[in-house]
Amino acid sequence: IPSNARYILIFFRETPAFRGAAAGRRVLVVKPSSLGDIVHSLPVVSALARGGMDVHFAARREYRDLLEMCPAIRRILDCPKRWSEVAAFVHDLRSREYDTVIDLQGLLRSALASSCAHTRRRIGLPDSREAALFFYDEVASYGEGVRHAIERYLSVLNGIADFGLRISDLKKNVTAEDYGIHVPTSAEEMAKRLTGAGDYVVFSP
Repeated sequence: IPSNARYILIFFRETPAFRGAAAGRRVLVVKPSSLGDIVHSLPVVSALARGGMDVHFAARREYRDLLEMCPAIRRILDCPKRWSEVAAFVHDLRSREYDTVIDLQGLLRSALASSCAHTRRRIGLPDSREAALFFYDEVASYGEGVRHAIERYLSVLNGIADFGLRISDLKKNVTAEDYGIHVPTSAEEMAKRLTGAGDYVVFSP
């Protein structure tokens, strides 16, 4: 491990204030961006919530409106975009204790955010980049033939002890309900006003 990464690990993981603290069944999902990837991560959130977890989600502020439409997410943390926002984010992040932190971004910035959290379990993806793997306690494994992002993200559930749902069951049918998005009536009415009568096929490249 590079010396600077080792220093960061020691600083954030060995702080006496939270060593040995019990965090219950609270889980933090770290996925700062982007829009499509965050949508792909929502079945993980839904599965965690159905398993009785108190799910918190860390993402960039511009995606808050989407995440607020997911009742399974109990708390949203705004990931910083500027250096001036880092201190406030870290303070907010460390105000809670987590049983598990799941990094679905797999980059150095998200791994550093995971390391700032009060937790003793950090789970990441096996194809994480930028030395992010050094910051995880556990790394998920993909089954044979796993290609889609949703399947890759769901693989992290294998590493959560006493989780009530089997990964094989979760993979069978990923429907709109699994994303857990509840669109407000006001948004539906606005869409009807903008599109008029008739049905549309919407492309969002």
